[in-house]
Amino acid sequence: MKYLIIVCILLNTSCKCKQASKTTSLKDDVLVYYSKSSCRTTCPVYDLWIYEDGSMSYSGIDNVAIKGIVKSRLNAEELMELKTMLYKEPYKKLPFKRVLDKSITTLQFSKGIYKYYSIEVNDFVKKIDAKIARILDKIISDHTYYDKN
Repeated sequence: MKYLIIVCILLNTSCKCKQASKTTSLKDDVLVYYSKSSCRTTCPVYDLWIYEDGSMSYSGIDNVAIKGIVKSRLNAEELMELKTMLYKEPYKKLPFKRVLDKSITTLQFSKGIYKYYSIEVNDFVKKIDAKIARILDKIISDHTYYDKN
C-alpha cells in the first residue's frame, strides 16, 4: 500500500512539472506583448503577441474591425527591424498616473514594461508604437482580404 501511494505521488508531481515547463517556454518565446485597454467611450480593445519566430497572435476584443483571434506572421525583414528597434535604446521607466477615461497602452518586452497613454510617450516608445500600428494594419488588411475570398 505504501508503494502505491508513493508511485501515485510521483506520477502526480511529474505531470505538474511537464505542464509548468510548457507554460514557461511559451512565455519565454514572446518577443512583444502589446495591449490597448478599454475606456468609457469607444476605444479599441485588443491584445497582440509577437513571438521570437515572427508568428503573431491578435485578439480583438471590443470596438475593433476584427473581433476574435487572428494568427499571422512577420516576414524576416520586419522581424529583424522590430528586434533592432526594441534593443536599440536602454529601458527608461515612464512616469504613469492612471486617468479614469483614457485607454492605457501596455508594451512589454524583455527589457521591461511600459504603460502609457498614446500621447504621453518618449521618442523611443513612439517609434515602436508606430511600428506596431503598421503591423496591426497589416494583420487587419490581410484578414479582411482572406474573408472576402
